Amino acid sequence: MSSLYRILDWDSNLFGFKVGRILVNRLNLPQLKNTLVELKGQSVKLVFWASDSEDKVAQQAARDLGGFLADLKTTYTASLDKLNPLNRMFSPEIEEYQETFSEVELESLALQSGLYSRFRVDPQISNKIFETIYKSWIRSSINHTLAKDVLVIRKNKKTVAMITLGEKENRGNIGLIAVDENYRGKGLGAGLVRSANAWFLKQGYFVAQVVTQGRNLAACKLYENCGYSLEKIENYYHFWL
Repeated sequence: MSSLYRILDWDSNLFGFKVGRILVNRLNLPQLKNTLVELKGQSVKLVFWASDSEDKVAQQAARDLGGFLADLKTTYTASLDKLNPLNRMFSPEIEEYQETFSEVELESLALQSGLYSRFRVDPQISNKIFETIYKSWIRSSINHTLAKDVLVIRKNKKTVAMITLGEKENRGNIGLIAVDENYRGKGLGAGLVRSANAWFLKQGYFVAQVVTQGRNLAACKLYENCGYSLEKIENYYHFWL
């Protein structure tokens, strides 16, 4: 197997055909073309590539070979012990999700969190696939496969906001976050992020990160307002072979 890519078993099973991912973020036109030809020779139909957004050669190569720019994968980080105390305060209205199953409201929030997801914006990916991915994500977060904890906000016994918390590269990691569309503009999102920061510190993490979609301007502004700084942007392409 080439060190430039790998076949994604979970994704392949979900889509019903082989899916691959290119592992390096910088390739020129001949390198990218040869990699895609090799993957196609292995009957791969869909290829993901998180490329260096600042590498003009890589970006031109992706465009020349018909890559669909599905996402501006944007990573924010925060040094938790240096945050304003307000931005690492656990909100009293937030509680840990205690159930072992994902309620309908929580799955609805998971889908709302994926509004700008590359799985939603790619016209060749069905809405059924998108929903399967995000429902699986929240279920795997609840059973602690993909997350260490899930925090929620309830109003009138209804779950109206949630955030999933885990670890990635020795950093506290925010996975999914969503506020129900009927409860936005009330500061609930900021409460979730600030509580996440407090939770990370309590667990012994000093750096937190979150990966969001660059097109999701509201989310980017939320993280910046809560003390996060931009670390990097990767242009995430889909190649249909």
